[in-house]
Amino acid sequence: PPRGGVWGLFHRHAWSGVNAVLDGWRGLALLLALCAAVYVPGQASIPPVDRDESRFAQATHQMVAGDSWHDWVVPMLQDVPRINKPPLIYWLQGASVEAFTALGLDEHIWMYRLPSALAATLTVLMVWRWGARMFSPAAGFLAGAMLAVAPIVAWEAHQARSDMVLLACTTLAMWMLWEVWSRRRRWETRERRGGCLTLGPAMAFWVAVGLGVMVKGPITPMVAGLTALGLEVVGGRWRRRW
Repeated sequence: PPRGGVWGLFHRHAWSGVNAVLDGWRGLALLLALCAAVYVPGQASIPPVDRDESRFAQATHQMVAGDSWHDWVVPMLQDVPRINKPPLIYWLQGASVEAFTALGLDEHIWMYRLPSALAATLTVLMVWRWGARMFSPAAGFLAGAMLAVAPIVAWEAHQARSDMVLLACTTLAMWMLWEVWSRRRRWETRERRGGCLTLGPAMAFWVAVGLGVMVKGPITPMVAGLTALGLEVVGGRWRRRW
């Protein structure tokens, strides 16, 4: 639209109003409502339809039903150690089951699926804030809303598996990688004035990478590492960022 005149003035004010609405608690409430509408229905009624979900749930059930700390260290599926996945997802599912059964509720499949739904919701919120940081609150909100209703995300949010927790860890790692990279670039373009302030994002990045490793092995560090390598190659120089 034209920048001048009445239309330009209206466009600027309207766009500022949209960004103001979607940047605060209203944007948060809308995304939480959208996630609840997409992820909550079917959590208890959809039966396990994937063999991996049944195996995750069974291994977690045996972990919770065990009578020693060893049961929480080595997940077991029947009498066979299930060590093809790191244990963080079993710990999260087990904590969910323990918390709700302690309230007197009967054990149910939705308790095992809850970490996936919460991780999917957390990922949507991270994409919202990341997009707001990169572009605008409206762009971040649109990106978060599109992720929330993506069919594969909606489906995996109803599965007691590790994929949504892995998505949350990888998203956080990539967001913090962007924070480190963008702050470093701003610092360099300002002739090294004002400080770089990358310690917080760098620490959060490594925490996210560590959690990702505990969820599904090398996936998170591989994605982040290849992205960092690509940034350095495109930038035309090699430099250790942290």
